[in-house]
Amino acid sequence: MNWLDAVRATDTALMPTLVAQQIWLHLGWSVVLAWLALVVVQCVWPSARSSTRLSAIVALAVGLWAWVPGTASPAYWLGLAFQAPSIVAVLLCAGAVVRRLHPGVAHKLALDDGAWRTGDVMALCVLGVLAGWALLLDSFALLPLQLYAWGFSPLAVGVIALAALLPATLLAPRGTGWVGRVAVVPAVLLLLVAAHLPTGNAWDAVLDPWLWLVLQFHVGRLLWKNYKNNS
Repeated sequence: MNWLDAVRATDTALMPTLVAQQIWLHLGWSVVLAWLALVVVQCVWPSARSSTRLSAIVALAVGLWAWVPGTASPAYWLGLAFQAPSIVAVLLCAGAVVRRLHPGVAHKLALDDGAWRTGDVMALCVLGVLAGWALLLDSFALLPLQLYAWGFSPLAVGVIALAALLPATLLAPRGTGWVGRVAVVPAVLLLLVAAHLPTGNAWDAVLDPWLWLVLQFHVGRLLWKNYKNNS
């Protein structure tokens, strides 16, 4: 087997256990829904912006709702429609919750809005957008290799980790939170290797359709701002 065959090979998938899948389904959607609830309540209810306790109660209530067993849980229906969110999406939503509830802590952890405009994060966002388009083309069998199936190969974990580390290492400012921003994708891949969540596929761990749409919006907004500032 030459090097090209080794890169394109897809090994037997290591799937998570059914219990782990169910736990992640509820955990992942509980975090995502808690963040959405915070965004909605702070936009619709202005007094909630200045009341951390009120915002925390709303986020906690919605997050716990996702743990309700059976069809009464929103995680059940979201799982049927979209499966489980990616690990990256859950971590980003968790960071956004911390940023809204504890701005001081978020600043120390480089979770503030300014951290998302740095060169390393922008490069990761662009890589995520490109990977999403490549996976979309793969779903229509328009690529010479089975890109999604290749995500089950152990080699995919290392390649994705290196791809994420390279721009972050070259472009990240050596300031507060630099290590955290650089290590987010490798940390996610380590969790994938340990628990095979959410599906055992490396692409599902770092990207999902909703996150892909958000990344495109984020990149487009920053490009538009730069264009307006330079024009």
